[in-house]
Amino acid sequence: MVHTAEEETYKVNLGSRNSIKKQEFLNEIKAKNPGMTETYVTESNELFSSFLLLYQALYLIIPLLILVHIILLWIALRRIIRSQIESTEKLVYTIIALFFTFFGPIIYLTTGKR
Repeated sequence: MVHTAEEETYKVNLGSRNSIKKQEFLNEIKAKNPGMTETYVTESNELFSSFLLLYQALYLIIPLLILVHIILLWIALRRIIRSQIESTEKLVYTIIALFFTFFGPIIYLTTGKR
């Protein structure tokens, strides 16, 4: 918001496209009105809409990650059970797969014995 000495108020958005032209407009007003004051107001709606969009995206991403985790865990546990390794190694791999959420099955599938 720009307030001039003649009690005129201008609202100038300097944050979007063509900010050079808007800055030139603001400089022109300053030249004509030496007693001008400027107040910068941030648009909280843009910030709120960004957070809202992220929050809504989490509703899609989290169930997808849970589904991927369940599938990886199922594959890892099947391979652990069917493997020809000792039972203590099977126990260790099972604990890793179960307790290290999402990364446990990936660790076993990438480093476990074939």
